[in-house]
Amino acid sequence: MSKKKIIFGLILLATVSAALFFYFRLGKDLVRNTDQHEEDTLNWVTTKNGSLHIKTFKGDSLNDSPNLVFVIHGDAPFNKPGYQYLMAKNIADSNRNTVAIGILRPGYTDSEEITSNGVRGLTNGDNYTLENIEAIAEVIERLKEVYHPGKTIVVGHSGGAAIAGDIIGMYSDLSNAAVLVSCPCNVPKFREHMKVLQNNPIWGAK
Repeated sequence: MSKKKIIFGLILLATVSAALFFYFRLGKDLVRNTDQHEEDTLNWVTTKNGSLHIKTFKGDSLNDSPNLVFVIHGDAPFNKPGYQYLMAKNIADSNRNTVAIGILRPGYTDSEEITSNGVRGLTNGDNYTLENIEAIAEVIERLKEVYHPGKTIVVGHSGGAAIAGDIIGMYSDLSNAAVLVSCPCNVPKFREHMKVLQNNPIWGAK
């Protein structure tokens, strides 16, 4: 087999692989989840943009105005996120008078196969949308009405940090402090960097 045929075959294989990748991602991750869930403010909160799944953890010695901490997971392109719950549990277990809540972002399915309403997207920075930001902000607002916190803190990792940054910018009175970890806050630059790093066409998709 000639060198030209080998190169052509590799290019064709890469093209077909990319096309199949986009087909399966577009078919699965751009479909809106609209399952019905009953709000209980411990596992589910209903917003105008659908129901989001949460896990609530309570520390020792709670008073009438506990510290309220929200943990928002990252983009998780290759796994089903559950670490936001573990982090929330850690925070509640390690701090007195603290309620910590892990939030499952819109459209995501967690490690227990539970899915929040909404659209997950391609996880290339396309799901930091106004609709998703508003839904998470509404969860925070609703739960503040439940717990009447002394202080509210928002913790975001990766894409969750980008969303947390948008929330504190758009709703300045919603939290007292925020922790942004590994934030892709400049989305165009983030996409350019990841496209070079991974050589994956998904980072050029809109």
